[in-house]
Amino acid sequence: INDVSVEIQRSLAKAASWFEKPEGRRASHQFTLEQSVEIAVESARQSQRGFTPTIDTEVDGEVTLAAPDLLLLTDAIFVAIDNARAHCGLTRGCKIRIACAVNEDSTEVRLEVTNSISPKKRTPESEKKLALIRTRISDRKTDHVTRKEGGSGFLKIAAALRHSAGGSLEFGYCDTDEFRVSLRLVPSRYTVAIIEPENAHPSR
Repeated sequence: INDVSVEIQRSLAKAASWFEKPEGRRASHQFTLEQSVEIAVESARQSQRGFTPTIDTEVDGEVTLAAPDLLLLTDAIFVAIDNARAHCGLTRGCKIRIACAVNEDSTEVRLEVTNSISPKKRTPESEKKLALIRTRISDRKTDHVTRKEGGSGFLKIAAALRHSAGGSLEFGYCDTDEFRVSLRLVPSRYTVAIIEPENAHPSR
């Protein structure tokens, strides 16, 4: 686990260095939203080379992110892609769509990652596991669980979102052949995350 964690950090640092100007190495770096998503996707690809899904990205809006917000966005995208790898049930042909946008009025950043799944993967047992993770998040039982929960990175993301103003996380099946992860955050602000089940917004 430690080796994998180190490799992830190295991949992230390598991807981030693409956008780093030599004269600004000592400065506090800021990344555009498009750069942040590109860094996050490349980091995930580098860390999961055995998984080769088709990934489409869509970025809308302009905002700059500091390193802590970039790390959170990267973690969220990595977790979503890793979750797709582990639970899509497809030997090949997995499709992932990443949409990231910013609300210009509130500077709120919204991330949505959807991936195709085998219809056989949505079962009462898998729904029960997701409900248990949501319960743990709602009860704030994340700090001592994230190191050993082993089946989901959602607890880690929820714990990190507690330091993001207006932060929220949703995850779940949105159809028999699709899984979705949605995240909201206001960069460089601090508050408690609000966790909602995917079916809390049936109109989506």
